[in-house]
Amino acid sequence: MKKHAYYFFSTLYPRSYRNSFEKLLIYGGDTFGVRYWLGSGFILSFLVFLIFILYPLSLHHSFSWLFLFFGFLGFFLIQFFVYLFAYFKCEERKEKVEQALPDFLQLMASNVRAGMTPFQAMRLSLRDEFGPLKEELQYATTRALGTESFTLVLLQIKERVPSELFHRTLELLASSLKAGGKLSQLLEDLAREVIEVRTLRAELISSTRTYSMFVLFTVLLGAPLLFSISAHFLAVMTSLQASTGVASDSTLVGTIGITVPFFVHIAYIFLILTSILASALIGVIKTGNYLYGLRYAPFVAVGSVLLFIGFRSLVSGFLG
Repeated sequence: MKKHAYYFFSTLYPRSYRNSFEKLLIYGGDTFGVRYWLGSGFILSFLVFLIFILYPLSLHHSFSWLFLFFGFLGFFLIQFFVYLFAYFKCEERKEKVEQALPDFLQLMASNVRAGMTPFQAMRLSLRDEFGPLKEELQYATTRALGTESFTLVLLQIKERVPSELFHRTLELLASSLKAGGKLSQLLEDLAREVIEVRTLRAELISSTRTYSMFVLFTVLLGAPLLFSISAHFLAVMTSLQASTGVASDSTLVGTIGITVPFFVHIAYIFLILTSILASALIGVIKTGNYLYGLRYAPFVAVGSVLLFIGFRSLVSGFLG
């Protein structure tokens, strides 16, 4: 019954989105399938939507357009979080494959130098600590035991791991198996090249860490502090205007049309949106993909809001 429900709700998504999401799940090594993910995600999103709709009806016996907006917002946020979870799982698997690749190549080179065939050397080089890399290569070597070509099966692994570094390694390995030559030397050179590429990537991330720290400093400290000072200034000006009894039609001093609670709500919205954009910018700086940085968005948003609340108390205490 549950599988039928998941299948039905998964058909509500566009075919292009289902195909792209299925490809993302394959990259992440998921075993549940696209129907499970999309169907369960839709049911959870719809339940969140119903909670926001039924909340004012059950407590206040009235319909609220604001809660309808929050319902749609919650629905699409759950959908976005489901996609992000699949994306982060894909990136984590990609990182594990690239991390284990140099050790595997060096071990395979040693086995080839010991007199083994490339097929035997690959099978005996697979270790449990290689994680996803072992799973993919073990699957490929098992298929190669049948009628399929070993090199063709190796190249088909590219469809399951979204790593350009891994793809280029497989292409060089497949071309070397076809052309012959000193395979052990090639494997050692590939291992050194993979290590150098990962080292250069780490150095690039370290060199851009200053920009990431500056963005975090602005969002976590600068914006909350400025908003807290502005809120206190607005509160002081409002109280002074009320105590002096300045007329609303005075030509010397205009009335303040913004209240403190309204300004505080705007500050909350601005801090949350800025945190999301800043996290996306950090992802672009570090990996070139804004989705990678969105994993930090909840923590940055919560920290920014909490610091704004704390700064409001400190500013009120210092400035009276």
